[in-house]
Amino acid sequence: MVARDQELKVTQERLDQFQRGLIEIRRTARPAAFDAVTGGYCFEIERMQAEVMEYLLRPAVALASPQAVWSLGHREIPK
Repeated sequence: MVARDQELKVTQERLDQFQRGLIEIRRTARPAAFDAVTGGYCFEIERMQAEVMEYLLRPAVALASPQAVWSLGHREIPK
């Protein structure tokens, strides 16, 4: 699961690697073996894309520490 921006970056890099792998397989795989060879790649790409979307669709405030979230709603009263 992607929980931080650094993990997002790493997951996006892995997605790029898997997609480049599929590009190469499209060029080189025999048609009879194509589905068997690409199945694992497709599964991993879809899984990683879902993790990225889940992360991106959460507000950044929800990803902050509980203390940071608490302080957003509670301002100090000026003296």
